[in-house]
This record gives sequence, C-alpha cells and structure tokens, in this order.
Amino acid sequence: MKAQLRYTLSAKKRRGNDERNVSPNQSDADENVKSKPIRRKFKTLLIHNLKYLRPLKENQGTFLAQNCPVNECLVTYDKTKRDSVDAIFFYETESPNFNPSVRHLGNRINWTITYRQDSTIAYPFQKYEYFIDSVRQRKQYLNYAKGKTKKVAWFTSNCCPSNDRRGYAEELGKYIQVDIYGVCGAKTCTKNSICFEMLEKEYKFYLAFENSNCRDYITEKLLRNALQHNVIPIVMGAHPDDYRRVAPENSYIHYEDFQSAKELAAYLHKLDKNDTLYNEYFKWKGTGKFYYIDLWCHVCSMLHHALDDKKQIWYEDFGAWYAGKGVCIGMDRWT
Repeated sequence: MKAQLRYTLSAKKRRGNDERNVSPNQSDADENVKSKPIRRKFKTLLIHNLKYLRPLKENQGTFLAQNCPVNECLVTYDKTKRDSVDAIFFYETESPNFNPSVRHLGNRINWTITYRQDSTIAYPFQKYEYFIDSVRQRKQYLNYAKGKTKKVAWFTSNCCPSNDRRGYAEELGKYIQVDIYGVCGAKTCTKNSICFEMLEKEYKFYLAFENSNCRDYITEKLLRNALQHNVIPIVMGAHPDDYRRVAPENSYIHYEDFQSAKELAAYLHKLDKNDTLYNEYFKWKGTGKFYYIDLWCHVCSMLHHALDDKKQIWYEDFGAWYAGKGVCIGMDRWT
C-alpha cells in the first residue's frame, strides 16, 4: 500500500518577527540523518488537488530551498504517475463542518497532517513556545491600554457559521460597543495592513471567533490577528484545553468562562476601566516565541523513515476520526 497523506492545512509559510522555523518536536528521522549522512533513494510526492498547493516547487526544489536535513524527495502534480509515487497528498483547509465529502474515505488514508494534536504530524496554524517553561510572565513597562478609546472589534466574512458566533456577537453588542467589520456588519475596512494598524491603536478587545466549534481548531484569528497586534482576544471555537496548549498563559478570554454575553460584557467593562487589570493580559510578552513547523522537511524525513522501515499505518475509519462524535459540537458549549 502506498502512503497516502491527508493534507488538510495550507502550506503557506507564516513569517514574522516573533516566529522561527523550528519545531520543538523534531522527529527521530531528523536526528538520524544529522548523525548518519547516507545516500538515499528519492521519494516522490503527488499533490492530488493542485489548486492551492501549486506554489510548492516541483521536483526537489522545495526541499533544497528549505535546507531540509533529508532532501531526497520529489514533488509532482502529474496524476498519471499516481501508481508509481510514494505518497499522494489530498488537501483541504477547513474544519470538518465544511468538508462532508471526505468523511466517507473509510480506510483509504494512511497519514494525516492537520491542526489536530492526534494527527500523524500535528501542524497547528501557529503555537507559542516559552524560552524557559517556568518563566511565563515578565514585568511589562508599556501601558497597552494607552490611547485606545474603542472597546471590541471583529473582522468577519462568514455570516452563517455552524456555531452562531454572529448571534453571540450581536448579543454581546447589547451590553458593550462591538464594531463588526465586513459583510456581516455595518463597518468596512478594505486593506489588511490598515485594518490591523487601526485594531492595535484604537481597540482593547478582538473577537477571535472561529467558524466552527471543533477540537484543536484554532486559526490565525487568535495568534496573528489579536496577540501580535496587542489586543486581548475573546475566543470561541476549540475546547478550552486546546487554547491552553497553543496560546501564552493568561493572554486571552474564553467566552465559556462566562454564563452569558451580558456577564462577559460586564467583565470587559471592568478591564476597560482599570489599566492595571487590562495589562495583566500582556505579561506573557517576552517569555517566548511563536513558531511554525517546517512541514515539508518533516514529511520528507517521515517518508524515508516510515517507508524504508516498512512502518505502514492507516486509519480504519477516517470519517470517524475526522468528524466523529465529539470532534465538533455545533452551537453547544464544551464545558
């Protein structure tokens, strides 16, 4: 059986001043190749649906450009080679709620590369790693509330998601100022760089609401949109435990910590009136860095390690793993 990988996240690199290309969980294969330089046969990867992954260089270019410790892998988009390649990638970016067609793949999938922690390769959108695990807060000398005169902002384009985030945002807006930008609201902002500059300078809070309440489903809304623009994110989407795994400690507010939108609004008003309390949510700054995994280097290493050692695995029921009971909860709360 050829190794077929279900690739469910974008391979676009996320760069920034607070990011590095190092995964804290290097595979055994990576360590082996550093200590045992050997000549290897090339492994070939077929990108099955090429709409999104076309920027991935064909042949060996991707692995050479990223200085992969194991680089003997080739990329092809030629589907006529499907019977001779070592791995076939199927690509999708959304949560299970928006991909019903993939639930019926049965036992046809060997590996998964997704934002979920129980994937073959866990590939979150981003994650925060502490320099020293025991040092999770530092004294801050900036007042992050200074000059901010507006309360809550939300940038959104999907008006009817499965978790009714819009309904909650509108309910919250009855008790505190909530400015909704995009097709779902009354305000507009057309250029990302200008919008985020405005967010950082004028607003104290940001609704980092995902379009689905699914395990581990945490996108750029939290880590890039909010935390890297010095506003406090209010999160909805993944389980509270999932947020604790990827975000700095005491850097966000989970809506489930409050019984109602009215109760949450009262707490936000409290923070708005007290700069000391507001700045408590920024003590994580300077304690670590955001990182993303070198995905394709990791994949190439795994192909050599797993295929050469004949360590074949597959999912007995991919649909049950991907979208089974408890993976997504619709409009319900986790706790």
